[in-house]
Amino acid sequence: MQEDDQGSATKLSDGEEARWRFEDPTTMRENLSPEGGMGVVGIKLEGSGFDSIDRIHVNREGETLYNLKPRKDKVLHRLLVEVNLGTDNVKYITFRSPLLIENNTQIPVELGVFSPEEGNLLKIEKIPPGEGRPAPVGAAFMHSLVVRPDQGFGYAWSNERLFWKDLLKRPTRTITCKGEGNEQSPPFYFQLNTTYDKVNPLTSVYPYMRIKLHAPIELQNLLPFDFNYRIYDKHTKKNWTNFLRKGGVSPVHVVELSHLLLLNVNMQDTLFKESEFAVINSNHHEDFRRETVLAVKDKQENQLNLKLHYFNVPESGGAFKITVYTPYLILNKTGMDINIQSKTMFSAAKSAAGQGIRTESERGSQKALPYMFSYPNDDRKNRASLKIGDSTWSKPQSFDAIGSTFEAALPSTSSKTEMNVGVSVGEGEGKYKLTKVVTVAPRFVLKNKLNEEINIREPGSSNILTLKHGDLIPLRYLKQGGQKQLCLCFPGVNNQWSSPFHIANVGTVHVKLAKAGQRQSLIRVEVIMEAATIFLHLSIETKHWPYSMRNESDLEFMFYQVNPNLGEDEDEGGSGWKPIRYKLPARSIMPYAWDYPASKNKELVVSANGRDRRIKLAEIGNLVPMKVPAGHNTKQQKIIDVNIAADGPTQTLVLSNYKQSKSLYKQKAGQTSQGSLASGFEVKELESDVTFKAQLRLAGIGVSLVNKNLKELLYLTLREIEFKYSDSRLYQTLNATI
Repeated sequence: MQEDDQGSATKLSDGEEARWRFEDPTTMRENLSPEGGMGVVGIKLEGSGFDSIDRIHVNREGETLYNLKPRKDKVLHRLLVEVNLGTDNVKYITFRSPLLIENNTQIPVELGVFSPEEGNLLKIEKIPPGEGRPAPVGAAFMHSLVVRPDQGFGYAWSNERLFWKDLLKRPTRTITCKGEGNEQSPPFYFQLNTTYDKVNPLTSVYPYMRIKLHAPIELQNLLPFDFNYRIYDKHTKKNWTNFLRKGGVSPVHVVELSHLLLLNVNMQDTLFKESEFAVINSNHHEDFRRETVLAVKDKQENQLNLKLHYFNVPESGGAFKITVYTPYLILNKTGMDINIQSKTMFSAAKSAAGQGIRTESERGSQKALPYMFSYPNDDRKNRASLKIGDSTWSKPQSFDAIGSTFEAALPSTSSKTEMNVGVSVGEGEGKYKLTKVVTVAPRFVLKNKLNEEINIREPGSSNILTLKHGDLIPLRYLKQGGQKQLCLCFPGVNNQWSSPFHIANVGTVHVKLAKAGQRQSLIRVEVIMEAATIFLHLSIETKHWPYSMRNESDLEFMFYQVNPNLGEDEDEGGSGWKPIRYKLPARSIMPYAWDYPASKNKELVVSANGRDRRIKLAEIGNLVPMKVPAGHNTKQQKIIDVNIAADGPTQTLVLSNYKQSKSLYKQKAGQTSQGSLASGFEVKELESDVTFKAQLRLAGIGVSLVNKNLKELLYLTLREIEFKYSDSRLYQTLNATI
């Protein structure tokens, strides 16, 4: 092979590879000419009698045929040049005959070139799995080809010789190889298919084609267990057995696709018996169809319906792949035994098969074992009920919505408590995508990040759970119904329990807690949701309290949280509840957190000189000023400006002396000094010229929802979309219309 008359040259033996570069990178950069003399090689087949081919362009990917001159026996032979760009950005240039044999099986295959005149093999070449080998140039036109499995398998050459003209007439066929010296061994079959361009007239006069060899059937095990499988041929009355590990693929070369074939499996290390036979292949003359269900039963005769998925291998001549999988795979992460019942639309609940599978202990820790589950039929209205430990059955749940997470409540049999579990439904990863993975885990899990022990209980309960430093413990049983709440307490006789807080509200909650005779601490409870499990991380708040009370006025204030037992608009009505009051002296700052974090009514009452004012700390901004009547230390009425500002993670309530020049509000004209608490004020009419304005108009947007198979499920059209934004000294407005 040479580049040009003055270029470099190299000699390549049959099957040999060599690195090649046309010219140095500097010259290529300075003389860019994609259609010029670059990327041209020449080739000469030594000892063939053919002339050399001087200009072969290799700068583009694809296959190109070149004529080999002179003719031999009035036949014009061809050479094929194949150019492929590899993943390493290197072009791979292959010189071969136009006839290529591809080994798409999982075993090595031997290829032989047979000469009818001499009656023997001219050449034998081994083809590794997944690769291809060309027939020799010239011999591809004159001679036949034979194949067989690798010599170590003990099979003879195929009975049928493959001649390219015969393959044009019958491109699909079954190739049979018989055993050498052992007539009892079953024949070895290849499924052969020939592909060529029927439009190209050259294919009718010269072998420009690909011969593809496949296993007639491939069996894939996507179950969580190994199994032995048996294939029964009804025509020959013979069966063939083999072992297949979980996740593996087994080629089946001992059957013909023209026969009626049945399959059964026997799973290892399970409670299931050998499955029933299912029809996996039938010819057109039979009244049987492929079955998609493989039924297995446990010792109690409860049935599990495994699924069979068929994939017809393209351009294989009828070869196909069978995947054995379970419709649902239950992962039990609760650490307790689980039982499942299936409920169809018009039948009573039935126990699922294989209920004896439990969590197993492995060096002191429990390992979640996969549990296969199925419904009796494929109705979308099917439901399943759960039972964990000594609980009763849960309400019927659906396992069909991929991506869904939900909570299931399982009432206790002995008390008015219930076990809350989180259920998440997902799709199997990679090749396991046909199986829906249902994970059952504790709904609430506590993590103690404190440097000491802490006690936990529900409000009003005597069941106390102690968490040591670093413990990660699930909450098993909680009170039935209502919102789930917990209280905290440091270990000790005289230590008080904290106020309750919600454990199902995702976010951060601060809880006040103190030891007897010591200062109050602030516990930070981070409520984090992962899949269907809510994690509660308990730690000491070392940075910022959630709220800050800042009194910049001349008055002393008292403040407290409103009654947590009342709604937002309910009246106190002499309930006997006593608030926790805090004194806020003049010119002072005090950190604060809610005394009752579980209360729906998050309001503060600020009082001075017998006058009260309710304030919502969530309303950030300048609020209506507060009128405080004269008291012992003040001879006249005072007006206090109320402002709520966000300072990083802390919200600050600022009480300051009212100054009309700085406040957003002014007193109404004609108001007397005896006005009510917050009356007599109005917003100043400030110049509110718009300083910035933006507008976006879209005539329409089309949204297409497409699944993995590139099938459109939904097309949504949104028209006349408009967004407006304006900014002024007083307001920021954002409007959206569709």
